[in-house]
Amino acid sequence: MMRGAMSKVGAALRRRTSSMAAAALMLGDAARAEDRKQAATDNPPVVLDEQGLTVRSPDDRVNFNLGGRLQTDFGSGGSSAVTDAVPDTARVRRLWIEPRLTIDKDLFFNLQYDPMSESTPIDNLLVSYKGFAPFTFTGGNFKEPFSLEVLTSNNNITFMERSLMSTVSPTAGRRTGFAIGTHGANWTLAAGVFGGNINSSVDHEGTAGTIRATYAPILTSNEVLHFGVAGSYRSLDQARPDVSFATSPESFLFTAALSTRAKSARTRSAASASNSPGQMGHSGCRPNTSRHRSMATLPSRADTCRQPG
Repeated sequence: MMRGAMSKVGAALRRRTSSMAAAALMLGDAARAEDRKQAATDNPPVVLDEQGLTVRSPDDRVNFNLGGRLQTDFGSGGSSAVTDAVPDTARVRRLWIEPRLTIDKDLFFNLQYDPMSESTPIDNLLVSYKGFAPFTFTGGNFKEPFSLEVLTSNNNITFMERSLMSTVSPTAGRRTGFAIGTHGANWTLAAGVFGGNINSSVDHEGTAGTIRATYAPILTSNEVLHFGVAGSYRSLDQARPDVSFATSPESFLFTAALSTRAKSARTRSAASASNSPGQMGHSGCRPNTSRHRSMATLPSRADTCRQPG
């Protein structure tokens, strides 16, 4: 009798335990399904927003984004010294297509292609890896780590154009090379080795070593005190040792160029400081009227170089 009663109790306990385990499994499956549903809601596979078109893999390990930029300038002006200095009252200032591929949130591939430019259609063409935090390794055609104004996006610069000071720097454009960057809570350090631009010739402009460091003793959500210093040394191409700088005088619609040439300009340095609640740029460095007029008649329109993106 006792043995039979114990057997019935054990069987009942086993049935109850099995039922509880099955219920727990069902609850676990339901929770996981809810998590997957919430993840799909938070990260839908296809998104179209202000960043462009983004396509994600189901596990969010691979992201592809197709973006771009379109900026148009409108204006008019004239000069008694230069004929037809502003031939167009409206022109497309920037137009580029920018596909980006991200793998595991650490490996980035980026291309910026400008179909409006005949001389430099390729802006960025790079691969970047930040899997060894806090270091970032970048290779390809991209901006050298030099000058706050040049590195600031044209969406955030203070004025419509960067100042003439940015044009004087040979690092204003993009170059092909390799760079390593690192950072802390309020400081950054980046250095790299660069050749020429990928659109012309990688070995056309010699080899440069560039380094930049920044420090922000005040860094809050609405206030920044920023200091930066950068230096670069370039061994010039001995077959073509001349160095030239050319730009329109802070107006994309003004077609007459300001140009200067030098036999050697192998070293350069820059320092930047800003104290602002937002993004900082530099005001223009404007030539006086007489110099502007005398130099504007010398170079042809072909000498005018495009401002950096």
